[in-house]
Amino acid sequence: MAQLRRTRVLLLAGLGLLSTVVAGRADWLVRKDGGRIETRGASLIKDGMVAYFDQAGQVKTFPIEELDQNATKLANLVARRQPRDQHVVVDESQVVPGDAEITAALQEYEEAPSPGAREAALRKMNATLERVGGPEVKYRRCGEMFADWMEQTMCRLGAQRTWSSSQRTVVYPSGPGALRDAVRTFQCQRRYPRNAAGFQACRSGRD
Repeated sequence: MAQLRRTRVLLLAGLGLLSTVVAGRADWLVRKDGGRIETRGASLIKDGMVAYFDQAGQVKTFPIEELDQNATKLANLVARRQPRDQHVVVDESQVVPGDAEITAALQEYEEAPSPGAREAALRKMNATLERVGGPEVKYRRCGEMFADWMEQTMCRLGAQRTWSSSQRTVVYPSGPGALRDAVRTFQCQRRYPRNAAGFQACRSGRD
């Protein structure tokens, strides 16, 4: 364990990211677009970037402008007050409008027999997300920013973009697995907007 901690410190130091700790020992980071990130250990800020270890132990970063610091502090405060292994049950009152339609569109996409059918399922999901996602500018801008239906969907779901070495650009993950994961995260965020333990249980499938 001590060796692992030393390795992490050296890695962050090598990246030039050792700096101020965000809200002490951060277990969660909350972005301004509503996305929640579970971290391993403390998160650090330097030169306008937030750095953290994800659940796979990889160093990840994003601009400080995208971090909702107040929501991050609240999420960690709530998480520390509740047992990590708490079992949370999702009842009908926690299922929010649009969930069934989003799930149906996901199933339609996964079972689509042709590219045209997959595109139709993504268009249906985008329409639902735009309707139930709220009046935020981000939902309207997703359609303006991306021509690809999958990218529009991942944008509206609040998925995190990653660097693609093959395309030499920042892209959204794609494919049935990535879409299923993004839908699950989006739905759990809507069911547990102020309950970190509930969100964690929902996201891990323990609800």
